Amino acid sequence: MPITETSKYTNRLSIVFLPEERGRLQALADDEGLRESEVMRNLINEAYAARFGKKPPPPVRPKYNSDSARKAKAKRAKK
Repeated sequence: MPITETSKYTNRLSIVFLPEERGRLQALADDEGLRESEVMRNLINEAYAARFGKKPPPPVRPKYNSDSARKAKAKRAKK
C-alpha cells in the first residue's frame, strides 16, 4: 500500500530489530503475501482487540523529541 499525500498513514515508527527478529517478520510477511508493515499493523490490531475489545484507542502522544512535545513540555514548565 503506497503512502501518498492522501494516505491515511501519517505516523511513522522506527524499530530496531535483531537480525533473527527481522528474519521472522520477513518470513511472516512472505507467508501471508503482505508487506512487513502490514503484518505489524495486523499484529497490533489483533493484540489491541484482544486486550481492549472495541474500546477506541487513546489520542496519539507526540514523540518525546518532536517539536510539539518540546513545546508542550516548555508550556508545562512555565506553569
